[in-house]
Amino acid sequence: MSEVASWILHPYETTMAVLSELPPALVGKVGGLISILQAIGIALLAYIIFLFVKGVLTFKKLRRLSKIEMRLTEIDKKMDLLLKKDQNKKDNKTSKKKK
Repeated sequence: MSEVASWILHPYETTMAVLSELPPALVGKVGGLISILQAIGIALLAYIIFLFVKGVLTFKKLRRLSKIEMRLTEIDKKMDLLLKKDQNKKDNKTSKKKK
């Protein structure tokens, strides 16, 4: 296996091998940097999980709102029919009184 393929397949071992060859003063500074990068990675992972959960909840909310909108449209149509019937009855009563 080539050296590049080994680094890609086993990055932890490769990183530790490189760090063991560096002077101790430099390793201490790099160790702090690695800790910072790990913290950033964990925060990024938590943010991605948060966005995924938020997306799922938003999808469910939009689907529920769509169902509510359909029900309101049905109720509106029924109310229009009832109001037309009521208006027709009033019109018939007023036209009979005029005769």
